[in-house]
Amino acid sequence: MSDSEAIRNLVASYSLEADARNVAAWVSLFAEDGVLILNDEEQAQGPVALHDWFAGREMPPAFHMIANLRIDVDGGDARGIANFIAVGPDRLIGARGIYHARFVRRAGDWKISEWRIEVA
Repeated sequence: MSDSEAIRNLVASYSLEADARNVAAWVSLFAEDGVLILNDEEQAQGPVALHDWFAGREMPPAFHMIANLRIDVDGGDARGIANFIAVGPDRLIGARGIYHARFVRRAGDWKISEWRIEVA
């Protein structure tokens, strides 16, 4: 599998695990020093803080869909950008925006080092 394919799988797993509320699996996608930023405000950094942030967050049921994913790989680092929408059970769009991400390869696996969410 190419680096780009592995990162695409990682990005897909981000949404799939979040939508299923699989907190531990979602946290495992991040590097040890991984950070989550929402609308320019840091929400959590590191596995414990990411777990607590996600587990304690009220989120209405939704399916997050990612489109137009562009990935630029440079050795063991990569950057990505994509559009997203979150569709609720009523089939209405509850949120939309842009993901900006940085990825690192650690021990042969790609991990999220920074996940920045810009909600429109």
